[in-house]
Amino acid sequence: MRGWVPFDELSIISAGEISGNVHQALDDIIYMNDTKKKVKGALAGIIYPVVLLLTTCLYLHIFGTQVVPAFSGILPVEKWQGAGRTMYYLAVFVQDYLVITLLSFMMVILLILATLSRWTGRLRLFFDRFIPWSIYKTIIGCGFLLSLASLINAGIPVPEALRII
Repeated sequence: MRGWVPFDELSIISAGEISGNVHQALDDIIYMNDTKKKVKGALAGIIYPVVLLLTTCLYLHIFGTQVVPAFSGILPVEKWQGAGRTMYYLAVFVQDYLVITLLSFMMVILLILATLSRWTGRLRLFFDRFIPWSIYKTIIGCGFLLSLASLINAGIPVPEALRII
């Protein structure tokens, strides 16, 4: 089943085969996957605020390219006050710096994703205190503990279970 089934699931199935309790092993895999889905669902909840932020940026871009030129023909921007002036500054920011800000943000996200599963040592220990590394550590740790518990429940001795994982 290698190549078809993730390694953590394969080790649980193997333990179930060894102990003769494949049914329990499959139940453990289902439970583990349900837990992973819940965590991923919670993380997917971040998408909605991102969509709102991008919509706001689009609105500010349209404001800066359509509304500001029309209004500045009536009243110079230097004389604008309150919310209108704030909107002008936000629109200028979106027009001048949005692309570089978004590219920088995407680079940071890619860097974080690249480091989640690769970093080790003292640097990793430092960053494990911060989100998203702490969340990743929790998810991976839970998967490890679920796999270990499944192997032990299947009757595999702890040293052998650790070797399998």
